[in-house]
Amino acid sequence: MSYKERYIYFTISLSPCENENIIGYLYCPYLKNSVGFHGLTELILTMDQIMQDCHVPKCNVKYRTFNIRHRKMMNQLEYKTIDSQIMEENLKTSFMNLENTKNNFLVKIMYRQNYSWQGEITWIQKNKTKMFRSALEFLHILYPIMDEVDQ
Repeated sequence: MSYKERYIYFTISLSPCENENIIGYLYCPYLKNSVGFHGLTELILTMDQIMQDCHVPKCNVKYRTFNIRHRKMMNQLEYKTIDSQIMEENLKTSFMNLENTKNNFLVKIMYRQNYSWQGEITWIQKNKTKMFRSALEFLHILYPIMDEVDQ
């Protein structure tokens, strides 16, 4: 298993809230361009779509759904072809693509098990890292930060 198949990295840039709604930009080394999001639900679904499309990290189960065809997000995502030798360079480039805010995060998803994600999130400007065991726990880490984003 190569480096690129093990983990997926995202960088998130949060902007001040708009009507109590979290907004910002998401970047991943697999994406050609950053993707804007309006709300935590859109952020989570976009991240999940990228992991599903890129098959990273490996997931051994199909998602349960009421619909035969899973509706994709409204964003039409464009992907780069990734070579394991340039993965680190693409990750560094993702830091340059962050919007000019004081609230930037690096998210490393290490596993997709039990229909959720496990990984770590680092608040870059404050050099704080927290582990999370599910997408819900990820939200519980990220959501309280909004009080500081508005300041």
